[in-house]
Amino acid sequence: MASSQPRAEPQRPGQLEAQATRLVLTPGQLEAQSPAPGPSHTGNWTVMRDEILNRPYLSFELPNEATRALVTRLRRSDDGLRSQLNLYFASRMEMQLDLD
Repeated sequence: MASSQPRAEPQRPGQLEAQATRLVLTPGQLEAQSPAPGPSHTGNWTVMRDEILNRPYLSFELPNEATRALVTRLRRSDDGLRSQLNLYFASRMEMQLDLD
């Protein structure tokens, strides 16, 4: 007997990050806010290092997905009050985060 329940489509890696209009990073915790109606998504993040070249990655774990991004650039203003973080995902998406 076939079910009439709608099936949730699996999310592609990085889909929540790609749709997010704001990412809030606090120590170990991530909140992805998007313009779509509904609650924001919360999860975890950690810093990892590439085993061969020792490059820094951020690993994100959100509901229904996990992904990681290479840290390509980290800049800090002369006064130390502002920072900018550039990330590159395996999906070829680049993201620039402004940190206050």
